[in-house]
Amino acid sequence: MTAIRWSRRGFLVAVAGWSCVSLVAPVAEAWGAPDELSVSSGVYGASREQRPLFDVNLGGAGHTALLVGGIHGGSETNTVALVQAMQTAVQIDPGFLPPALGLTFLSAANPDGLADGTRTLANGVDPNRNWPTADWSVDTYVAGPTLVPGGGGPFPLSEPETQALAALVTRLRPALIVSYHSAAGLVTGGPRARALGLEALYASTAGYASGDWTAYPVTGDFAQWAEQQQGIPTIEVELPDHANTDLEANLAAVRAVLPRL
Repeated sequence: MTAIRWSRRGFLVAVAGWSCVSLVAPVAEAWGAPDELSVSSGVYGASREQRPLFDVNLGGAGHTALLVGGIHGGSETNTVALVQAMQTAVQIDPGFLPPALGLTFLSAANPDGLADGTRTLANGVDPNRNWPTADWSVDTYVAGPTLVPGGGGPFPLSEPETQALAALVTRLRPALIVSYHSAAGLVTGGPRARALGLEALYASTAGYASGDWTAYPVTGDFAQWAEQQQGIPTIEVELPDHANTDLEANLAAVRAVLPRL
C-alpha cells in the first residue's frame, strides 16, 4: 500500500514512485479541517483479464463511505471520470470530510469492460446483475427491454470482479455506498438510505429526480445486495447523460450527505 500526505500548504510528499504537481489546496474551516489529509491506495483484486482493481482511501479513518464508478465499464465511462475527479477535488480540500470519516474511491470496478469498450465483463456477464439477491436470475435485461441470456452469470458472485468487490465491502463495512451509473438523471436509494433521508437529500442537492428504477427489470443488483444482505445504506446515482461527469452537482451532493453518516 502506498501512503501519501497532502498538505493545505500545497506540498505533496510522494512515496514509492508516486508523483504529482504541487497545488495550493483551498482552506476549508467547516470541520476544523486538518492541515493534512492522508491518502492510501491498494489493489483489492484482479479482473478476469488480470487487470488490477484499485481503491483509494482519503482521510485514513476506519469509518468510511464508498464511491463506486465504472461498474458498466465502457458504456458508462463518465462514471469512471466522475469518481476520479471527485477524488482529486476532495484530496486538495481536507475540509470536505467531516471529523472521523474517510472516503474510499473505486473508480473502475470493471476495468476489462472499460478497456474493451463494453458494458459487461470480459465473458459477457453483467457485473451489476451477478449479486446474491432474492431476485437474482441467470437471464437479465437491458434497455428495450431486451432479454440477455446468461447476463447474470452461472451463479451469484461467479466473477472475479464481483467476488473482489464483495470482499472489499465486507472488509470496509462502509457507512454508505454510492454507486454511479448513466444515464437517467435519477437517484435510487434502498430502504436504509431512504430512512436516513440520503436519497432525497442527494437528489435535491444534485438536481436529479428520485425514486425507483422502472425502465426495465433489474435483478442481482450490487446496491440491492449491499442493502439487503449487508445492511449498508446504498444509493444508485444515474448521471443525466453518458458524456458528462456533472462533477459540481455530485460533489455538492456527496458533501451534503456525509454529515448524516
